[in-house]
Amino acid sequence: MCFYGPQFGVRTRPGSSAVKYTDAKRLEEFRTARGRGLVAGGIIAYRNNR
Repeated sequence: MCFYGPQFGVRTRPGSSAVKYTDAKRLEEFRTARGRGLVAGGIIAYRNNR
């Protein structure tokens, strides 16, 4: 699975700390970005050609 976009809730936002940037806030950021069409995702087939 692959995701692409500017807001995933992975990096601590500027002006925030890791303690304040809780899992709930990360999920909220991801859902907001998804709702605005800023996040795309898809399933990509992987083949090891070795």
